[in-house]
Amino acid sequence: MNLQDFSFGCIYKCKCPEKYSKETGQWLYHCRNWTFSIIRIITDNTGKEIVSVDLSDTYFNNKTITVTADNADDFEFIFDTAAVKRIREDEANLYEPEDVIRCRIDSSAKPYYYIKIGTKVSQARLIDILTEKVNSAKRQLENAQEELGQAIQGTHYKLNR
Repeated sequence: MNLQDFSFGCIYKCKCPEKYSKETGQWLYHCRNWTFSIIRIITDNTGKEIVSVDLSDTYFNNKTITVTADNADDFEFIFDTAAVKRIREDEANLYEPEDVIRCRIDSSAKPYYYIKIGTKVSQARLIDILTEKVNSAKRQLENAQEELGQAIQGTHYKLNR
């Protein structure tokens, strides 16, 4: 990634957190999701070329990393906050997997789900979900009818308690 690629309003993820932390193992992610937003872009004297970018973590906004040309490749673009909308976790399966962005950006340790603005629900996925819902309801009905028959015949397991 080039420094010129960094933009305000975007979320970035550190690809090598061990490089920026004294912590190791499970503690490497303790109170850190390693996602960042820009707090400052520093340019050269002409104001045309970016010299460095200061990133603040999205967790508590209390940890910063300065990105220069030497370490810009340690970060990857995740999404532009103006180009996505957040969806509930249970809605994520309505969209094609490649259309859903899963990202941890706060202290909850649970990911949030985002889609690009304008992304439509997948008709094929919706049909699959509704077909499974119908099949599940049919199985429940069949099981209930079988139990009813057993109750009428006096062979239902609850009658033998």
